[in-house]
Amino acid sequence: MHEEPLDAMLAALRTRAAAELKEALRAAPMSVLRKVAVDIVPALVRVTSYAGEPFDEGENWVEVVARSRVAGLPPILVRVHRGPFDAADGLSVISSLRNADSTQVAVIFVNDRAVNVAPFIGADAQWTFDLDGLVNLMLNAGVGVTERKVAAIFIDGGYFDR
Repeated sequence: MHEEPLDAMLAALRTRAAAELKEALRAAPMSVLRKVAVDIVPALVRVTSYAGEPFDEGENWVEVVARSRVAGLPPILVRVHRGPFDAADGLSVISSLRNADSTQVAVIFVNDRAVNVAPFIGADAQWTFDLDGLVNLMLNAGVGVTERKVAAIFIDGGYFDR
């Protein structure tokens, strides 16, 4: 009964944080987007042995390579891209995949809509996110946000039963 207002308040806080995070990402310089790319790698690949290493940067994008400390796991190219994605961007992804010795790529757009990169790189990206997907990934991984834990105390009705 008391949990419903609390749940509504927590949902409102998450919605507000998501909106603020979107605006911050839209205005962020490439150096911050690089930091985001590095920090989201473990949550993106869902394997904590992976860590992001800065790799390359263009006018509208930054790249990191996700490498695992576990032998045998492949490197993964992660590109955070803002603005339109065209044939030249596709060629640069192909070149980066080759240079990173990677066959897997995540393309994360700091745009309201993701772009189908397959026509530009000749294959589907293993991961493709739009701005909402990036924001949710960051919120769930605790990247770029601060959490404060609070205790909600309620009466235990069962305690007072005979």
